[in-house]
Amino acid sequence: MSKVQYHADVESRARAKFLEDNSLTKEDLEKLEEGSGIAPLPLLWKFRLGYNLVELEQVPLLTTRMRQLHQWYKSQKGAMFGARYKQEHFHKGEGILWVKFEYLYEFYQKSSVDVHILALWCL
Repeated sequence: MSKVQYHADVESRARAKFLEDNSLTKEDLEKLEEGSGIAPLPLLWKFRLGYNLVELEQVPLLTTRMRQLHQWYKSQKGAMFGARYKQEHFHKGEGILWVKFEYLYEFYQKSSVDVHILALWCL
């Protein structure tokens, strides 16, 4: 078995386990990967760079890591951040996944799930 076949087999088994663990069909997963078929929840307010990701009263209620990430976000000046990934994360070599802070806001609001959020979550 070649390396390519081996990695394809590993990825196939990982996808099957993900589908089983989350009670999803292959069609559901394809929709997630395409970013379609996901009904977003209404957001509390429109995202604005540098402003809180959650209501001020909710910040102390966040888990420690989410609160630290929120504080780090508040200190940033750019519109995106990079998350490094390795070969074993996506089986496509090493690289950087650029994520808009707006997606982080949506994640904190637990609203529309985007492929970037899923990818970041998997890291």
